[in-house]
Amino acid sequence: MRRLLVTGFGPFLEVEENPSQLLVEHLRREPAALPQDTQFAVLDVDYARAEAQLAHLLADPPALVLLTGYSRRAEGITLERRATYEFTTSRPDNAGHVPASVSREAIDNDDLDYAGMQGLLGSRGIAACQSRDAAGYLCNYTYRRTLETIADRQLSMQALFVHLPAISGSDLADSAAAHMPLGDMAQAIALIAEKLMEKS
Repeated sequence: MRRLLVTGFGPFLEVEENPSQLLVEHLRREPAALPQDTQFAVLDVDYARAEAQLAHLLADPPALVLLTGYSRRAEGITLERRATYEFTTSRPDNAGHVPASVSREAIDNDDLDYAGMQGLLGSRGIAACQSRDAAGYLCNYTYRRTLETIADRQLSMQALFVHLPAISGSDLADSAAAHMPLGDMAQAIALIAEKLMEKS
């Protein structure tokens, strides 16, 4: 069994260089403390294509999935605790599609040690926070589909969505709520993975 899968997203709307794609590419080149068999993937910002890509990746489920995406509102490494069935109608995917929202309760992913992860990152000087709003776009959608897969197939797999701020020095940095060096983001992912896989 693969121990870890790390995903990011490609460009979308005004985000021509997605920090999550750059992070995944950086980790692929320099996996640092990540397990040797870690798998990396960049998902398309397209609901149908991303769902198909994710289904393929989870056909042989790893022990842990860390999904990452960019948010201009992120004030640091943001640990998402919930996925919803709501979609932002003003933000179509790269194919121009917006799914219809569904009146259904959100999926809470509260079994993880969020306080422990946040504290660990803070102890290394990496800004981190928790969130219960993964927003109504592809980030939220892929998180929801992953959590649904775990429930439907009764998997022991863990999953977490991590929203990233802008990368320091990038074109996005001036318009984002916060920015962070790419190396710090890579360290954060390694620390989160280590924390969540302690008992696996």
